[in-house]
Amino acid sequence: MISTSFDTSYFALDVPDLSLVVTVEKRVTITFSHGGEELGTIEEIYYPDEDGNIVIRGLGELAMSYLKPMPAELFSDSRHVKGWDAGVVSLSILVENAEADSTSVLSEPPVRFSTEVYYCSTRCNITPASFEGFLNRYSQRTISPLQPLMLTHKQFSQTSVRWIVRYENNGSIGEGQRVDLISRTVGSLYLEQFQVHELSAGKVLEVVVECMDDQQVIDRIIYKIDHGHQRQQTAFAFTNCFGAWETEALTGADERKDELEGTFGIIESRYRKVHTELTEEHRVCSGFISAEQYQSLLDMARSEHVYLLNDDGTLGEEVTITGIEFSEKKPHTTPNAVYLTYRVSNMHQEVFERKQPQTGRIFDDTFDTTFE
Repeated sequence: MISTSFDTSYFALDVPDLSLVVTVEKRVTITFSHGGEELGTIEEIYYPDEDGNIVIRGLGELAMSYLKPMPAELFSDSRHVKGWDAGVVSLSILVENAEADSTSVLSEPPVRFSTEVYYCSTRCNITPASFEGFLNRYSQRTISPLQPLMLTHKQFSQTSVRWIVRYENNGSIGEGQRVDLISRTVGSLYLEQFQVHELSAGKVLEVVVECMDDQQVIDRIIYKIDHGHQRQQTAFAFTNCFGAWETEALTGADERKDELEGTFGIIESRYRKVHTELTEEHRVCSGFISAEQYQSLLDMARSEHVYLLNDDGTLGEEVTITGIEFSEKKPHTTPNAVYLTYRVSNMHQEVFERKQPQTGRIFDDTFDTTFE
């Protein structure tokens, strides 16, 4: 898309190419900054084409070099609401005559363009200024109890987030609420976190999360909690297309494959291994997925930060997605599923583990030693 002006804000890959009508060559200075601090500057000379136009391209890709997804520290932070500043940068473009002679009849006054750019690894076709709600692909989903609920939103004038929890309580349905009130900088991004497994009020059945601006509900996500036993489950935490933390639990088979790569040579008249590298890869099936979950898994494949989730909902090993397999045939005759291949990111993949033998008694003192 080509434009002759900027809106107040864009998601990164929606920043348009900037087209200008000029009479002479121009010096174009592109500056990225955050909080008044300059992050980087690029300066180029542009020459008009035969129609007298210059076009400044690739601004969104440039902006992504200065934008960062949420760090792991935000995931493990115990606070409910956390601010995230690195997901937004200011873009400024100064267009001025390349020659310093301002007395030329062809001289034109300098012109400046500016906008705010938000992290996003996909095209959105909407602007952050008009997007009111959670930076999330889902409006309703089913999750495992071990998955923490993590949602990110942009601050409006009077933003609040309401968590409505419905749970089983002695054969009836109980309900509790929590409201996070946020009085901070408009336009900033904030991460909200809720741990289902930490609730002591019976069995949680459903969590409804509502984003409100001045008490008016502007977005809602419904989480159904699946308490059914899964024979196999591999859960991940990752940063989604908006750079915000998200989780996915894959319930299909996990196939492990170990490959050895070695360097060999003749040493002291013997054929020996000089170097050994063992690579452990896992190929995981998602189980049945919805269209929204498929898009979310694509986010995970693109993500800069992917971690395994521990059983208590905390971050485990960092992993790297090395492959994704998906094909779809319509009309559907079988459920859709995705196969993801990953490996531990650490160069030294293996971790020593050993269970200590039980040295005490199996039974307590109320039993004799017959079966010891």
